[in-house]
Amino acid sequence: MSRLDCETPVGRAWIARQRETAARCAVAWRVEVMGTVEPCRVDAMLARDGCLLAAAEIKSRAMTFAQLQKHGTYLVTFEKLTAGRELAAQLCVPFLLIVGLLDAIVYWQISNAEGEWCCLPITIDKTTTQATSNGGIAERLNAYIPANKRAGLHPIGVYPACLPADASGAMLNAREIPF
Repeated sequence: MSRLDCETPVGRAWIARQRETAARCAVAWRVEVMGTVEPCRVDAMLARDGCLLAAAEIKSRAMTFAQLQKHGTYLVTFEKLTAGRELAAQLCVPFLLIVGLLDAIVYWQISNAEGEWCCLPITIDKTTTQATSNGGIAERLNAYIPANKRAGLHPIGVYPACLPADASGAMLNAREIPF
């Protein structure tokens, strides 16, 4: 019997970081971040006062904001973007890609409530990458999203590296959610 990637020690550590990112977004944006049951086409739904605001894919990466900008693009499986965009459009809400970095949280609005792409240009290429957080190799369509403001990259805020994991989630320079 094979174990799901999320059931391994490495997978559990990345999921814990994903949940920390979601909790920090909830505080910064004053929203409820509702996780989804695995497997699902999106990681979370964002709501405030009982009203659905957005669907989101939430990632965590072991890099700093400066490293992301120096790299120039963020790689994500293209199918995750298309599945999230389609589901969000059916719910008439935007779709966000939220990434927790070592020193900041950033997001892109991938699509609007009508399902129209917002963060263009995206380069799509079939490449070989690590399959999961536990390793392996996968050849699939990947999206390379520009890591700049013109392409829709928004830093939500930065937080000190010394902030304890169980802290309130407060971030410096937190942005209000744009919708």
